Amino acid sequence: SSGDESSFLSFTLNPLESLRFFSIILAFYRVVLQVKWLTFAACTTCDINSFREVLCMTMKPTKTITFVAFLLGLAACSGQQAPVINDVEPLLDDLSPAAGSNASAKFIAPDGEFLGNVTMSDSSNGVLIRVDLKGLSQGWHGIHLHQIGDCSDGADGFKASGGHINPDGNAHGLLNPDGYERADMPNVYAGADGRATAAFFNSYVRLNNSDDIADTVGYGAVLLDTNGFAMVVHQNPDDHMTQPIGGAGPRIACAAFN
Repeated sequence: SSGDESSFLSFTLNPLESLRFFSIILAFYRVVLQVKWLTFAACTTCDINSFREVLCMTMKPTKTITFVAFLLGLAACSGQQAPVINDVEPLLDDLSPAAGSNASAKFIAPDGEFLGNVTMSDSSNGVLIRVDLKGLSQGWHGIHLHQIGDCSDGADGFKASGGHINPDGNAHGLLNPDGYERADMPNVYAGADGRATAAFFNSYVRLNNSDDIADTVGYGAVLLDTNGFAMVVHQNPDDHMTQPIGGAGPRIACAAFN
């Protein structure tokens, strides 16, 4: 049938299969040559021309088949496909309130484009923060907690999110002897594909308010107050020393919590 013909015409051997095939042929041909040599050795009337004929039968095809097998071996090695890395997968779809977090928000770029997700899980010891971003330049980026849950002014640099959460009035920077602010966290690294996925734990803030929490961290460190809060990503790394934001530069992504 036409379907069978199509299947036959589309049948091809990959380099590894071809190498095995020619190896079998070479082994079979060697057996045939051994029989020829034994026949020649048993011959009592064979002359020098017969010897040359058997020698030629041995050398030329053997060299040809061996050379072909060698080329196929090279093709098999060079033809191995590199591991396939999936393109940017859905950004942390498993990070949602149903997955154990207490609050979640979406990162947006200054033009409003969706850049990723952030979730927060509250505990008596602090807040576990998980982020997943795309579209960043390769390298380290500062990331901080800001006072107001408003990312509506991206064109103006997300200034509506206010300054860093810092009820204690400390200097900025995790490495600063006069620091650090409650907003300060380690930098996040984006790979060559612009993807950055990380988890942080901040023991100096809490999501929700209660008398016990207020006694522990103070009301100013409760994130979900009447103004909410925002998580902001910066263009440059935070050096954790320079005032006021560690030289982190412009705000390039913002996620608002309310």
